[in-house]
Amino acid sequence: FNIGRLNAQETLRQKYGHLTIESTYDSAVFFAVETDAKRAFIESRINATKCHMMIANSNGVWGPEFDAIVASHPDVSFVSIAASELFNTEYPNRVFVTFDFFGAFNLAGIAAAAEAPPCIGAIVAFETERTSMDAANGFMTGVRAVNASIPIEVVTMNSFFTPGAEEQAAELLMDRGCTIIGRYTDPRF
Repeated sequence: FNIGRLNAQETLRQKYGHLTIESTYDSAVFFAVETDAKRAFIESRINATKCHMMIANSNGVWGPEFDAIVASHPDVSFVSIAASELFNTEYPNRVFVTFDFFGAFNLAGIAAAAEAPPCIGAIVAFETERTSMDAANGFMTGVRAVNASIPIEVVTMNSFFTPGAEEQAAELLMDRGCTIIGRYTDPRF
């Protein structure tokens, strides 16, 4: 998370030097189950930075449980990427943007297959969760578009975050000859 976040932050700073660009990531808050911890973190960031926009890529950040924060900060835009099913027009400062998991992972699959590996692995969070299925299907469809005969090994985690098990899954896939491994989980690194 941090490498991509920091690269995006730097790119935005270079492009929009006249604006103050700051990004924050706190795994304890991101992976917190209780919304109270998330609310406290969001309020602290708004108060400390006097920001005008907050962007999150998690379905669990700008949902209805955060209505009070959204309502109390009408001068802040709250943007959620990947939460289109939560579309709500009650607050004009809350925006939901749909992310195309299939399309993004399809491109990743095309790039993976273009390397002509002997085997491609995929670690997927869930078999039945919509975004997991879209990501896995997109990845495999991209691989097949380039080479229909490359073996694809898939391991399902049944969780978005199981670091020890994800490491074991990656080792298993490498033992099976996979030299490229795609993933749709949420590791904390």
